[in-house]
Amino acid sequence: MERKRRDEEALRQQHERETRKMQGEAAKDTNWQNHLVEEEIERLANYNSFEPFQALVEERSALQKQVAAAVSDEEKQMLMRQLHEVDESVKNQLGKEARDQDAALKRKLEARRMKREKAIEQERSLKQDHIQVRISYALENSTVFAETRNKLTLEAFNKIVEDMKMDLTTEEIPASLENLIDDKHQKELSDWLLKLYEQKAIELKEELLSMMEEKVAKQAVLKKNFVDRKRGIDAILSRTDDPATVKELTQRKKTLEDEMVREINQLETNFVEAETRKTREIQERSMDRETKALQQMSDMHIEEKKIIFETYLPDSLMKDLYDELAVKEREDMELYKKELVAQKEIKLKEMEEQERILAAELAAQQSKLNKLSAEEAEVAKREMAQQRRMQNQQREKQTVASS
Repeated sequence: MERKRRDEEALRQQHERETRKMQGEAAKDTNWQNHLVEEEIERLANYNSFEPFQALVEERSALQKQVAAAVSDEEKQMLMRQLHEVDESVKNQLGKEARDQDAALKRKLEARRMKREKAIEQERSLKQDHIQVRISYALENSTVFAETRNKLTLEAFNKIVEDMKMDLTTEEIPASLENLIDDKHQKELSDWLLKLYEQKAIELKEELLSMMEEKVAKQAVLKKNFVDRKRGIDAILSRTDDPATVKELTQRKKTLEDEMVREINQLETNFVEAETRKTREIQERSMDRETKALQQMSDMHIEEKKIIFETYLPDSLMKDLYDELAVKEREDMELYKKELVAQKEIKLKEMEEQERILAAELAAQQSKLNKLSAEEAEVAKREMAQQRRMQNQQREKQTVASS
């Protein structure tokens, strides 16, 4: 048993090393993406916006000199119109350039976000694969341990049967032996079901923790993009004189926070939906494992009972009795498996209905949040979270009462 625990711990540590290796590679890529964004923001801050328009600036300067030297009013008006056209051209191109630079920064930030989110999802997927491997390994170890324990138990039966022969009559031994075997099997079955429940709890905890880490990491990426986008717009505004462009970029900067809050709220909504879906998937896997384990345990127990009866009660009458018992146990197991399948269908339908109700509630809440400002949305989100907790508690009470 101690060796089994050591093997499971060694597997867990191996998985942690693989996860840390992936995290290290993702961190290097993130640092490089951050470096590219920092370079872009620095370039925007130090950019000479008049350099591309040097020819227009020179033309404007020449026109100003011609206006000053103009003799007739007609010539002066014509030159003033040309000067105004040059000014408008410079202003429009400056505004367009500022908007183009902000759009270019946005594309860089989106590219960084996509790469980071892909790495986050790969890490979560790796953790989920690791969880399933560890659970399968733990259950396989438990099966091997049960088989080994059965072999040791068969050796111990020699002394038990000898004691029975001393204390009981020949007629009493078969029933006593069968009761002893059934008690042993019931204890083993209880231990096995407890192991399955333990693995389900571990799987649920680790899966939801992995999903929570993914959500938090994605929210951090969103907030980082928000901060860097504001810094980029500030860098553009620091060297932009066109009033229309300044107004447009200033308004864009104000809407960024609302956009970020909406996206973070959407992540929260997606997480709650994924959490309920993952809980249902784990419930389904757990019930499948239970059915499979019951079948394996039943086959093992029938075989063990056969060996014990044939070894210690070789009488032909006892063999017929055992064959009848074995047939009855197999029939009972098939009926029980059908009952488990029916229970599984009912349970999953209930969980799917709860998912549907929750999805509708979350969609309505998200629609409401999208219409609010950042501050109003934050207050409303806390109120909705409290309301959702109360509804979940009420549903749990109803489930307990109905069961």
